[in-house]
Amino acid sequence: MQKLLIISTALAALSLPTLTLANDCGQWQSKLKSTQRKLNNGGNQSQIRQWAKERDYYAETLDRCNKKAGTHRWIETANNPSTSRHTPTRGKREKPRALNTENPQLQQIIATCNYWIDQYNTNASDTNYTYQTTACRHADQMMAEADSPPTKHNTFAPTRSLKECVKPDNRIDEDVKRCMQGQMEPQWRVNR
Repeated sequence: MQKLLIISTALAALSLPTLTLANDCGQWQSKLKSTQRKLNNGGNQSQIRQWAKERDYYAETLDRCNKKAGTHRWIETANNPSTSRHTPTRGKREKPRALNTENPQLQQIIATCNYWIDQYNTNASDTNYTYQTTACRHADQMMAEADSPPTKHNTFAPTRSLKECVKPDNRIDEDVKRCMQGQMEPQWRVNR
């Protein structure tokens, strides 16, 4: 019985570093999940590139940590399909956007979107999906802005001077504005 107690104490002491290392690996796991969330939410091209590098670094560090701790089979990683919000499927192909615009800036943005659609259709990775989503979102926004009618600006085009239309005591109001545009006669000046 005493030998059994000594063996169980020794085993408990040996398992202690593994638990400590597993807890240390948790920090890498949380950093990996945080970076993956940023990638899923999207950003500009340089942010996406930086986050992808961070994600790869955290995934590699987490894997090494888990192997060192002997816990690599029990801690989930970012490549686990159940943890990611969107898992791209190779069978889902998106059609490229049409380049039917005269605006060179919009043409370039659509070309970028089409490039990432092609990249994603060829290799359905999370990174290509993120690039495609971001580029095409910008293209769609710019196409919507181009299709919307331009806002009308009320331009003020005076035909008379302010001196001719100003009211007594130098008051300026909508009547004075209409007078300056030639839409109204300055009746208040006649009485003077």
